[in-house]
Amino acid sequence: MDLHLTLMMVMEIRKTLNDAPSFSILVSPDQTTLEDSGAQTVNGFASNIDDGDGNTQNLTFNVTNDNNALFSSQPAINEVTGNLTYTSAANVSGSTIVTINLSDDGGTANGGIDTSADQTFTITITSANDEPTVVITSTEGSPTDANPIPVTITFSESVLNFDINDILITNGSLTNFSGSDAMYTVEVIPTTTGVITLNIDANVATSASGDGNLSALEFNIIYDELLSTDEFDNDTFTIYPNPTKGNVYISVPIDKVTVFDYSGKKVLETTKNTFNLSGLESGIYIINIQTKEKQITKRVIKF
Repeated sequence: MDLHLTLMMVMEIRKTLNDAPSFSILVSPDQTTLEDSGAQTVNGFASNIDDGDGNTQNLTFNVTNDNNALFSSQPAINEVTGNLTYTSAANVSGSTIVTINLSDDGGTANGGIDTSADQTFTITITSANDEPTVVITSTEGSPTDANPIPVTITFSESVLNFDINDILITNGSLTNFSGSDAMYTVEVIPTTTGVITLNIDANVATSASGDGNLSALEFNIIYDELLSTDEFDNDTFTIYPNPTKGNVYISVPIDKVTVFDYSGKKVLETTKNTFNLSGLESGIYIINIQTKEKQITKRVIKF
């Protein structure tokens, strides 16, 4: 074969051969992030991004890791900017090895190479000391005629220095407090028919690492020694219409009206003797009425 022709053929094949893309990463590429610190961006993590050929090709960074559960948004690298992005999952710590390579769309014909060699680095999510949360519950439903009312207080982890004086209560008193670590119990002695409220402020107890607790969600339970929804014999006023589609009227002046659903959640509060329940779902609601003379609990049906 003519030598000149052979050289031309070799040169033609070489022209169509796809060279591997290439890139560089930071000299010290490993990343350390505090748990629950949100979305992370490392600008210019990858640089010298090159398709390996004279013609412009489409490039894609392929990014994998061996601990996907560590992230709510997996690590990724932008092919244009070289920025590394990721977001750690909530309340999760640990480390992972991240493997990256770069691919182009030049193909592998004639022995071409369309993917770079792998490069690796480590992302470490360090543990943060989370503040203990606390929940107040009772085995009694609302309304209840139980006296005393059992209450359980549960922290998300073991705490120190928590005692009965850290529990704030209205319309009742506390007795028989006990417990340790993450769980405590106490009994509530109601003062009178009506709503009993329990609260626990922030930072009244501490975890082993010294973090103060978060405040509890307010706990409400309706106490009625006459089984909550019975009418009192000495009632001198009425609530109408009942059942109602929306508007409710109380026939005497009041100081305050508080409306609770059957789980004890407060859904409305007003100082007027006319109010509207049309925005609430159909069901049975407990109306706590406070006048200058007394406090009374009634039942209203919304349909």
